Amino acid sequence: MIAPWWHKAGIAAALLFKPALLEELFFRVLLLPMPGPAASRRQIVLWAGVSLATFVAWHPINGWLFRPAALPLFANPVFLVLAGLLGTACTATYLTSRSVWPATIIHWLAVSVWILCLGGQQALSGPVS
Repeated sequence: MIAPWWHKAGIAAALLFKPALLEELFFRVLLLPMPGPAASRRQIVLWAGVSLATFVAWHPINGWLFRPAALPLFANPVFLVLAGLLGTACTATYLTSRSVWPATIIHWLAVSVWILCLGGQQALSGPVS
């Protein structure tokens, strides 16, 4: 059954806040220093690596703690590589723009397209091979 547009719009709106904004606030804003006199390039690269590793590791932890049916997906190496690519893009965007919003929009668009158009909602509800 195809969901009505208003149902999909509600899902997309919810995805803007969780996971997009909440994860960007934690994994980018809280973990990354802003470029400038207070943080050297080396420190930024180090913290970007920590942030990215934590972001990728969060997905299987999230599955284990909160979404057991999605754990096979969240622990899938292909999914984790894609999460790493998304995290890299969001990190670079955040550091370049110095704003959480561009990274949040990128994260939201990626998750929304996956959930609403590419079968992500079904993949989250059961085992993935």
